[in-house]
Amino acid sequence: RALDAFITGMRQRTSVDVGMCVMMVDIDHLKDFNDRRGHQYGDYVLKTIASTLAKSLSDREGDVVYRYGGEEFVIVVNNIQPEQRASIGQRLCDEVRKLGIKNPANDTGLLTISVGASPVTGIDKVYSVENLIDEADKAMYEAKRGGRNRVVVRGDQ
Repeated sequence: RALDAFITGMRQRTSVDVGMCVMMVDIDHLKDFNDRRGHQYGDYVLKTIASTLAKSLSDREGDVVYRYGGEEFVIVVNNIQPEQRASIGQRLCDEVRKLGIKNPANDTGLLTISVGASPVTGIDKVYSVENLIDEADKAMYEAKRGGRNRVVVRGDQ
C-alpha cells in the first residue's frame, strides 16, 4: 500500500527529479529456500532482508524500501550520482550475503539477492514511476540471467 501511495503521489507531479533511481530487488532462489526450510522461516528471512536493505541505506536521507509482490522489493533512491548506482546496489548485495543465511539452493551456499536499477538520466525525457519500475524489473531479471547475486543498471531509457 505504501508503494501504491508513492506511485499515486508521483503521478500528480509534473516531473521526476534527475538523480532518482528505482531499484528492484529479488531474493535468489527463495522458492527453493521456502520448500527446504519452511514458509515461516522464509517469512522471517523476508523481514530480515527488508530490515537489512533499509539499514544499508540509512546513511542516505530520503531513500525508501517498499515490499513488492511476494519476494521482491522496490527501492527508491534519491539524489544519486551516476557512479553511485551500481555501488549502492552492490552494497545491498554484500549486506544480504553478510547475513550468512544458508541457502543450499544457491551456488554460493548463502541467501543472496539480485538487483536491477533504472535511473532518471535526463530532464529532457518523460519518466513515470511505473516505467522506472518496469525497467528496473527488466534489469533485475537480466541480473538473474547473468548468474544472480549481482547488479544490473539500465542505461538511458
